[in-house]
Amino acid sequence: MKYVAIVFVVLVVVGTLFALSISLDSPKKIGISTWGSNEDYQLNLQGFQDALKSEFGDEGIEFIIKNPNADKLSQLNIVKDFDKQNVDLVYTLTTPGTKIAQEMLNKKPIVFSSVTFPVEAKIVDSMKSSKNNLVGTSNYIDAEEQIKKITENTDVKNLAFVHRTHEINSMIQLSLFENYLEKYQISLTEVPASNLEELEERVNFVIDSVDGVYLACDTLIQTGGDIIAINIATENKKPSFSCVKSGVENGAVFGIVADNYRLGYESGLKAVQILNGEHPSNIQSSFPEIQTIIVNKEAAELFEMNFEGIDTDLEYVGVLEK
Repeated sequence: MKYVAIVFVVLVVVGTLFALSISLDSPKKIGISTWGSNEDYQLNLQGFQDALKSEFGDEGIEFIIKNPNADKLSQLNIVKDFDKQNVDLVYTLTTPGTKIAQEMLNKKPIVFSSVTFPVEAKIVDSMKSSKNNLVGTSNYIDAEEQIKKITENTDVKNLAFVHRTHEINSMIQLSLFENYLEKYQISLTEVPASNLEELEERVNFVIDSVDGVYLACDTLIQTGGDIIAINIATENKKPSFSCVKSGVENGAVFGIVADNYRLGYESGLKAVQILNGEHPSNIQSSFPEIQTIIVNKEAAELFEMNFEGIDTDLEYVGVLEK
């Protein structure tokens, strides 16, 4: 009888160890919500995936990729589904997308990217430690450097600042721009909009009274607003400026931008640390290591702009075929 009991216990222990070994050897399951589908988001996603594959291989990681198309309700449902599927980690892009995940998941690890002001948005306590279950990368571009390059290379004196109404990223960015207006002798005309139709109407309304158009680093701009504003500016012979690569490719004259692939890769490295046992609060969030001036050669030639002497990396890009 004792022998039977001992055999039973051994079988249970062996079975438990086997189950654990399967769990350890099973692919890591990552829930990804891209917020939108523009090129910058796709480059970021590619970098994130490459970082994880370099650690776990193609067979060691499973990506569940969803796109809420900048819709908050869709993002809410996506995050709920990730939780039901018991993913090991959630990866989110943009401030609104990350805020929704943060509100719903207070224990599961969340890695973010393309969040311009993670501290001010109360996503993390500080860049050194989130003091919660989040960590990630910011796509912040220095406000003074952008204004400086616009005034150095153009005759713009009154700049339209186009952004989503009440979005925290662009509101902070606007206030940062306003700090340097007197120094660089330039004025801003704020153009807030809550949707694409309103954006088109308001840009058309102010275009005759400004010398150029600046596109804020927010989700409305990156989900179609840039194309509308750039086209209006170009039709009215006014230059436009962006803070993301896709905006320049869509016809803005130039932009100082972050390397989105690198941002995604850096976020992926943080995810690797978490999946290997580190807590998100023990990992530092980070800003872009490299910022590059991207010039749209066709647009620059259209406005007869000379970019000689720019002391940052320079890349010429053409307008993408529609």
